[in-house]
Amino acid sequence: MISSRNDSRALRRSGFTLIEVTISLGIVAFAMVSLVGLLPAGLSNFRMAMSQTIESQIVQGLSEEIALTDFSNLADLEGRKFTYDNSGVTTRTGDPATIYTATVKLEPVDSLSSYPVRLQDSASRNEAYNVRIQISRVNQTQQINQYSLIVANKRGHASP
Repeated sequence: MISSRNDSRALRRSGFTLIEVTISLGIVAFAMVSLVGLLPAGLSNFRMAMSQTIESQIVQGLSEEIALTDFSNLADLEGRKFTYDNSGVTTRTGDPATIYTATVKLEPVDSLSSYPVRLQDSASRNEAYNVRIQISRVNQTQQINQYSLIVANKRGHASP
């Protein structure tokens, strides 16, 4: 009999009380509600970061294409629109997968004083363009992100 009495005491002491379980569940529920409240902000930041990454890929691709274009043919890019899907891959105009539209604007650089960097003398002879790449999302046409680069005529310059 003595051994069964000691076993029953050991069994009664080896668990959590109802109050302990209730308090633990309350703490966990409070923490979960706080985390669920942060989800929309996190998803919004993730979406914005993805969009900026894709836009930078688009700008990099267009910059490379512009750099490879002969300076005398740069004017052909004025106003030209390029379309891309949600991964930054080129699409055809009118394709339903189109998410981004990039428009190229050219502005002759004729004044050295209007730019914060020192340009070479070719800029004063109208041999440089400020190329503006404007990117907008199809469903958000009112928000346009603009990226600029200056392209100078390399004609007559010896390469190092």
